[in-house]
Amino acid sequence: MERTLPRRVVLARRHRNSPTKAEGLLWELLRKRRIDGFQFRRQYPVGPYFADFFCVHARVAVEVDGDSHRGRERRDRLRDTFFRRRGIAVLRFTNDQVEEHAQHVIATIRAALRSSSPLTQ
Repeated sequence: MERTLPRRVVLARRHRNSPTKAEGLLWELLRKRRIDGFQFRRQYPVGPYFADFFCVHARVAVEVDGDSHRGRERRDRLRDTFFRRRGIAVLRFTNDQVEEHAQHVIATIRAALRSSSPLTQ
């Protein structure tokens, strides 16, 4: 008997298995606790949304916006508001920022992790 997976699980897996170039690059920099031991998850469900990358411990969501986000600014603002109301800091970067200035992106994420983590407060 086959079990039918929830639509959310299927969507999360699809996004994890076909990341954009920028998402793949950022994941390589975030995975395996490479930033000060903080663990990130990809396509993590938060309410009705998914965070591209999410650190549960520090409650930091990182979003990578590419061409698919053009014209969806209002929807992205609603998502950010939803996250923030639940105590989640949201960082947004464009594909170009991740691809061309990865070290600056990582420095920004590191600063957010340090200010959000209960261990560093």
